[in-house]
Amino acid sequence: MAAAMDGGVTSLVCPPDTDPVLDEPGLVEMLKFRMQKLHLAHVYLLSALTVGLKGETITEMVELTEAGCIGFSQADNLIVDTRTLLRALQYATTYGYTVWLRPQDAYMSRGGVAASGAARTLGRAGVGGNHRAAYVL
Repeated sequence: MAAAMDGGVTSLVCPPDTDPVLDEPGLVEMLKFRMQKLHLAHVYLLSALTVGLKGETITEMVELTEAGCIGFSQADNLIVDTRTLLRALQYATTYGYTVWLRPQDAYMSRGGVAASGAARTLGRAGVGGNHRAAYVL
């Protein structure tokens, strides 16, 4: 927080991939208390979407929101089971909660090479090193 303030940042969002993971109301309340005591910057908390960021069990979103979280995220952790992701998004939608997710796919990330450009293509490493097979998304 001190570095943020030194750089002119007065508000920031804390992702849930802390140690321990922000997935319980007690942890959220403790962190809020510590931040208020420092009184440096406005810090908004994101809770883990799943317990321990493991992608298996949905967190108690109502309790975490009541404790002070502004939304839910998996940080850099994937939810491989799309049924779990669907249930989490349905739960969040029911209460109007915000979910912050990165567009990641465990299967597409294996050996793929992403390229930017007008066509936005996705390449896979080909035989012989520099060869690429491109797929338009």
